[in-house]
Amino acid sequence: MSHADTVRAMYAAFGRGDVKTIVENLAPDVEWDCDHGPNDIPWLQPIRGSASVPRFFAALAEHMDLRRFEPKVIVESGHTVLVMYEVEAYAKMTGKRIQETECAHIWHFNSKGKVTKYKNAVDTLAAAKALSAT
Repeated sequence: MSHADTVRAMYAAFGRGDVKTIVENLAPDVEWDCDHGPNDIPWLQPIRGSASVPRFFAALAEHMDLRRFEPKVIVESGHTVLVMYEVEAYAKMTGKRIQETECAHIWHFNSKGKVTKYKNAVDTLAAAKALSAT
């Protein structure tokens, strides 16, 4: 299976709410969104280790009503997969909408086919505004 196929399988698992399958494709010491520093967006926190990654999905489900997640372009080069996607969601506490049309996921794989690093490149300001009561 190619790395791009693995990413497609993880997105399918995400659509089913199957976090276990996603975690099974991660290296034990995966760096998850580690490019983000601590911030006010609960699901965009740096995480290390596959055992901690379910926190990302729990925070996302707790705070956002995801209406649409649509991968548009998936490009594989060596051990890296870039995904351009669109998303529409609503903040559960405020009802504010987030709609982004040019987001990116960057997946880095090791030689064993496990994800070693994941980055979610999104408009963090839009997420922060959606969560804000003002």
